[in-house]
Amino acid sequence: MVNKEDSGDVGNCVYKRIIDDGVWKSSVCHVSHKFFCLDDSLFLVSQMKTWEEALVHCRSLSSADRSYDLATLLTVEDHDFVKSQISDKVWTGLRFLGDHWVWVGGEEVQYDDLSTCPGHKRCGMVDKMSTELYSIANCEEQRYFFCYKK
Repeated sequence: MVNKEDSGDVGNCVYKRIIDDGVWKSSVCHVSHKFFCLDDSLFLVSQMKTWEEALVHCRSLSSADRSYDLATLLTVEDHDFVKSQISDKVWTGLRFLGDHWVWVGGEEVQYDDLSTCPGHKRCGMVDKMSTELYSIANCEEQRYFFCYKK
């Protein structure tokens, strides 16, 4: 589907930018655009960011009728979906604050195998190669990340 305004363009591919009010635009196919995969409420953002930058990015997608946050993975299905979509490591909304692990969305963390003294590794991620549900890393490292619609 191409917007009629762009019908004079010679491209056979389309893209959409949030800052253009979500209007589809045509483009030649060899031009690269950033993208994310969408699953009703959980989607991968293919931009390298620190944990804090990822949190800000997800929350910046919010509008009056929907809100977004860095992904909270409460079910095995959510975790398995994320692992099936990645090739490396991605940030989640898991964070060590004060003296305990929290999900940024406020949900209760129900994992006993997370370090209670994580040192400089205070942010949670999913690692494609790990057998653990979650891994932890220094929050200043840059990774892709998952956002979810609340």
